[in-house]
Amino acid sequence: MKAAGMKTDNKKEAKIRVYISFDGVADKVFMPEARRKEIDSVTDEKLAESKIKTWNLLNFAVSHGLNKNPCNVKFTKNEYGKWEANGFYFSLSHTVGAVAVAVSDIPCGVDVEKISSFKQKCENEKYALSLAERIGEKYVDSNDLLKKWTGKESVYKAEGKGWFSPCKEKIDDKNVYYAEVGDYLVAAAGRGSGFSVEGYLVIKGKAKKLETKSDE
Repeated sequence: MKAAGMKTDNKKEAKIRVYISFDGVADKVFMPEARRKEIDSVTDEKLAESKIKTWNLLNFAVSHGLNKNPCNVKFTKNEYGKWEANGFYFSLSHTVGAVAVAVSDIPCGVDVEKISSFKQKCENEKYALSLAERIGEKYVDSNDLLKKWTGKESVYKAEGKGWFSPCKEKIDDKNVYYAEVGDYLVAAAGRGSGFSVEGYLVIKGKAKKLETKSDE
């Protein structure tokens, strides 16, 4: 396990807690009826399963990180179709083989991507250059491109409005945090500044704090 660039500062009041899981937390937990119906309407079984695992991890994060009972949380959808909670902020992400969640008392965003799959796609130079152009960045290598992509995704989610336009998302590396966990890269962002980040790997319903290391 290696966490790269996920900084912590205990002096900062606001904190974003990021959770990543490969098994998705197997226990069945609370899910709003509207969210359950939304997932039931998904025809892709693997996608539906990922969404369920992500929500299960959210419940774990609410309990572990915020010390709240998820059954008592009121979840609603905003005008942009984003799910929100009464009393705190959260963000969800999933990819093949992993799910990730961020919870905080400030607006936050999280994105997770499988490193090997991303690198394989970038072996096609045309694809890599096209993606770099789409997100408004110069192509250096697949590692840099993956960091820019996940960073922009997390910043967009932290803003919580509008449609994702990666060219318009500006990354301030001081406010985007990255953790490399096995074959996965997790990026987390918060709206504004003055916050810290804690990362956890959740295995079989137990959270293990990630070792953190600053890029600086």
